[in-house]
Amino acid sequence: MKLSSSLAIFWLVAPTVLAQNASLIAQEISQISPCGITCLQMTIPSVGCSLANTTCQCSSTRLVQTTSACMLANCTLAETLSLSKIQAVICQRPYESQNRKIRIMTIVTTVVTNTAALLRFVTRISLHQTMGLDDLFIAGAVISEALFTYFGVQLENAGFGNHVWDIEIGSIPQLLYWFYIGELLYVITIGLIKVSLLFFYLRVFPKKSFRIACWVTMAFCAASGIAFALVTVFQCHPIIYIWRKDLKGRCVNYNSVAWANAIINILQDIIIILLPMNELRHLQLNGRKKIGMYAMFGVGSFVCITSMIRLDSLKTFGLTADPTWDNIPTTFWSTLETSTAIFCACMPAIRAGIIRFSPNILGPPTHSDSISPNQPSKSFDDEPIPSRIVEGKHEGNPVSLLPTTIGTKTHQFSRTATSETTEVEIKDSETKHDIGSIRHIISLTEYLRRTERDKPLPLLPIPDTDQSPKSPKPSAERGEIREVEDSTENNSSTHHHSKGFV
Repeated sequence: MKLSSSLAIFWLVAPTVLAQNASLIAQEISQISPCGITCLQMTIPSVGCSLANTTCQCSSTRLVQTTSACMLANCTLAETLSLSKIQAVICQRPYESQNRKIRIMTIVTTVVTNTAALLRFVTRISLHQTMGLDDLFIAGAVISEALFTYFGVQLENAGFGNHVWDIEIGSIPQLLYWFYIGELLYVITIGLIKVSLLFFYLRVFPKKSFRIACWVTMAFCAASGIAFALVTVFQCHPIIYIWRKDLKGRCVNYNSVAWANAIINILQDIIIILLPMNELRHLQLNGRKKIGMYAMFGVGSFVCITSMIRLDSLKTFGLTADPTWDNIPTTFWSTLETSTAIFCACMPAIRAGIIRFSPNILGPPTHSDSISPNQPSKSFDDEPIPSRIVEGKHEGNPVSLLPTTIGTKTHQFSRTATSETTEVEIKDSETKHDIGSIRHIISLTEYLRRTERDKPLPLLPIPDTDQSPKSPKPSAERGEIREVEDSTENNSSTHHHSKGFV
């Protein structure tokens, strides 16, 4: 049966090829398994091609997909690869490779991701001498992304980027194993980036309702990330069947899992982008800061668009008999999505680092950058604004959060109001917050001027009856002094107390 079927197929396709290849093709066709013959007999008529029309068969992409689905469901991996190689020989398919595309993508994304992460960590340590939870989660994402890149290189070395019929059958298990690890790392990386961004929001915005929304969104992202990671790990039973298709096993429909994961990722991206919009309306930023803020959310929007484009590449994901070629678009957009998301998460810290180490790049800060009572406790671009107050709570006084650097000491100012006077308490600390901004100097000057002006002046002494009253000397602590007129002529008849300053 196998021999007669093979000869029949050979008789149909032999006229379409060169005579010198006939013996080679006959040898290849004789290797088609009964499972492959059955799938061909079922799928060729279903796509509208006749068994004699090899031109239709070779040009039909639908035939390739339906035959692949039949082979993957009913035949072994070796039988599927053997049929793919035979079809490539019969249809005279040329040798193609996307290795260069993979290599360029790997180099560019690695350089961009690692540079952005390095600048973020250097800035945070230099300005804050510590790292927050958002920094720790983004560090985990960078490590996961680095492993994702490493396994991508291993995939390329194993033949990823070539058609499956151009790869040795012995390399397929190793290639499928690296791809399986890459799927898991993608899910982990995306989850860590989202949690990091939400922790950044929590550090910047103090509003209670906003923080509750952040925690709810974070729980949603963490739960979905853990769920899809577990599904990815246990997509087949036994797990080894994922890369050892010669064994017996069964798998879930991972194409449906990938679609569900992609759709939920897009929904979460939209939520994370829109979440701080209401809070950002209260920020009073100058033109440069607005551009920086819009740039960050523009990159975030690009991440969301990348996720949407990635959806189209999932049509054949997990359903193709040529995964080493057909899964290249999915891998490309997944890598671009994770790299762009990490860069977006690092943008606020990068801007703060530029202001700290190279302020002339973005231009000098202006007075419009000063903090307003409606602003969050920290700047959106991650500038180091201390939140400790000497006494009491912050009640909308922007200067109570204002440090100025003199030498190596930082002076923090707070106002302690009493019924009789207003004092300025200055406490020195050895922290090294280097603001170096004109707006802080202006705010401090205005604050000190207002504080000194509000101080009551001491009452003048009552003049002695035997001595002529002396005109009061102007106080050096006030900007404007109303002079008291000399009343020497009436002093002998009536004694008056000199009026104090109101």
